[in-house]
Amino acid sequence: MEKNIDESSIHVVEHATAAAIPSLIKCSQSDFSILSSVGMKEYSHRPVIILYETGGGGAGIVEMAEERLLHVMKKALAILRECPCEHGCPNCTH
Repeated sequence: MEKNIDESSIHVVEHATAAAIPSLIKCSQSDFSILSSVGMKEYSHRPVIILYETGGGGAGIVEMAEERLLHVMKKALAILRECPCEHGCPNCTH
């Protein structure tokens, strides 16, 4: 059974992930960009979160995030769980 994920849900995960990365990898949020979508035809309209570096040549942030993906996602989940708001909020997830 496939569950539908809406734009707002994946967007919250995107922001929590962006907040988690600098706590695990030596960088700042200005060193990378992250975007999410559920409607990109290039990904068969499946939910995606795309991470890319903003600096020319890259500093290895994407590679380190990939190597530590489980830790990044666990930290993002912790950020979301710590939010006391019923539907999440920008103050807690950014």
